[in-house]
Amino acid sequence: MPKISVVVPVYKVEAYLSRCIDSILEQTYRDFELILVDDGSPDNCPKMCERYAESDNRIRVIHRANGGLSAARNSGIEWALANSDSEWITFIDSDDWIHKRYLEWLFQTAKEYDVNVVIGAFIRTDGKEDTSQQNEFLTEQYTTEDCWLKLKTNATTAWGKLYKLSDFQNLRYPEGKLHEDEFTTYQVLFQYDHVAVVETPIYYYYFNPESITKSAWSPRRLDGLEAVKNQMEYFKANGFDRAYRWSVWCYLDALCEHMRAIRDMEQYQEYSKKLRNELRRGINEFNNLLNLSYQTSYRFYKYAYPIRAKIYRKLRMNQ
Repeated sequence: MPKISVVVPVYKVEAYLSRCIDSILEQTYRDFELILVDDGSPDNCPKMCERYAESDNRIRVIHRANGGLSAARNSGIEWALANSDSEWITFIDSDDWIHKRYLEWLFQTAKEYDVNVVIGAFIRTDGKEDTSQQNEFLTEQYTTEDCWLKLKTNATTAWGKLYKLSDFQNLRYPEGKLHEDEFTTYQVLFQYDHVAVVETPIYYYYFNPESITKSAWSPRRLDGLEAVKNQMEYFKANGFDRAYRWSVWCYLDALCEHMRAIRDMEQYQEYSKKLRNELRRGINEFNNLLNLSYQTSYRFYKYAYPIRAKIYRKLRMNQ
């Protein structure tokens, strides 16, 4: 049986799916199974998945009713736990693609450093860059907290990492939530003292303007605030002080971003007061903890106390 389970959730990516699957089948490391989870896709993706499965016996296809990205990932996890004796699992989004040595380098790094999680560097791309020439194999080991603070977004994402499959024995992605990886990835990483990183970009994150995470603001985006609050509580309870301070800053900054996003939208009246009050509460609670610079504190106060911030800035400039 294969060493690695590769899980790819599939939904309305007809234009990109072949690029993703082909990059997986062209891996230099061959001891893997590919689990394609058709999340009730209404286009030709289900047929494409079946055609690929007919051509390669390493491919398994799961067809399920549409439940969203978390539900699709969870289906892949559950299939691997129930039907495979693979030791490792990795997630790849179906509009992205990977370096030909992605699996080889992640697995080699896990063995070299004897760690249970390896993070692969990624690049954002519109699909036009030549990504075939990245051949320098660079790795490093970090304490988990150092890694979290250094890599930030790269540490949070579900994709682009190699995990021990056993880490998901009792852990699933929250269904019905946006920012589902922000609810989950830290729980895997922070159970270990150290993680390793492949610092060569081996995951190609397609900057797709039609993607759900780049669509117009909606109240569902507030799921991200809930995720960061969960992180804050976890880091504080478990003594990760630097990660806690960073998550507090992220939370306040995200509140400002939501205020900015809804400024000219119909939802402004409905959500602005709630967001402003939460930002004010956060500033009052965490100001001493963060020791904010003038520029950063002004940004927060501009949204929390707009009139006071305007007067303060005018006075400061006239000093």
